[in-house]
Amino acid sequence: MNRKTIIVWMDGKKTRISKNKNSDQNSQHPHINTEQAAAREDNKEIEPVPTYIRQNTFDEEVPLKNSKRKNTKIYKHIFVAAISAILLGVGLGIFMLNMFTNIDANAVNGKVNLQTDTSNTSNSGAAASDLSTYTLKSIQAFVLQAGLFNDESNVTVVQDKFKKAGFPTMVWKRDTQYYLFANLAETKDQTDSQKATFKELNLDTFAKKWATNEVEIELTEAEYNWIQDFHTLWNASLKDVSKNQTFSSKDWNKWIESYPDNGKNTTQFYENVQSLKTNIDKASESSAPIILLNLWNQYENFVLK
Repeated sequence: MNRKTIIVWMDGKKTRISKNKNSDQNSQHPHINTEQAAAREDNKEIEPVPTYIRQNTFDEEVPLKNSKRKNTKIYKHIFVAAISAILLGVGLGIFMLNMFTNIDANAVNGKVNLQTDTSNTSNSGAAASDLSTYTLKSIQAFVLQAGLFNDESNVTVVQDKFKKAGFPTMVWKRDTQYYLFANLAETKDQTDSQKATFKELNLDTFAKKWATNEVEIELTEAEYNWIQDFHTLWNASLKDVSKNQTFSSKDWNKWIESYPDNGKNTTQFYENVQSLKTNIDKASESSAPIILLNLWNQYENFVLK
């Protein structure tokens, strides 16, 4: 009977084994069977360890491609933001340039208009409308005082005596007291002649210095100029009254008419002065000093309100 030779590699060595159908022959090599059985059992219990080969798989390549896409998007956003910033800066620059150009043009036009308006001395109402703080100088003179009262009702008794003698008077309220004035002059010596006239008529008076102190007030430029003109005109009228008991009604009417059209802070003073216009037109040697005192009183009420 032919035998088949089986070649088995054990421990790296080739071993030839004759195959016999007899079971006895199989039993002659127990270690072979044992190893084969162990190999089969090991194959069942231990799974073969797979061999890993490092390579770039599809799953690993996708994040790389996505990263490149993200970087590209970031660059696009930066580019768009930069272009937007440049366009915005250029637009703002043009806007600011036009704005300052208009301001300069308005300033030039305002200067031209102001020069044109100031050239016309009869119209001071076109001055700037913005408020500014101005200092108004004091007004002072010597007055002939006929009495001082705590109650206004007591003033009329003395006032009637001057009225019957043909001399008007005026009541000046300051704080809580009432002063009765019969005349005024630039200096104390200039009150002497009028004081002597009153004394002959048994009308007692005495000279005293009277003043409205320097004040700071917020006015427009046009209003300030108008008030300054009042100071000038009032002092000029005081000189005239001190010499000949009269003043120019024409100059006072001209000043009243020059009130600025945009005047707001001096409205009450203007209306009070305008109410004296009839008396100004009819001013006489006896009434001129009293009218001047009333104008002064209205001014003080305005600046000290």
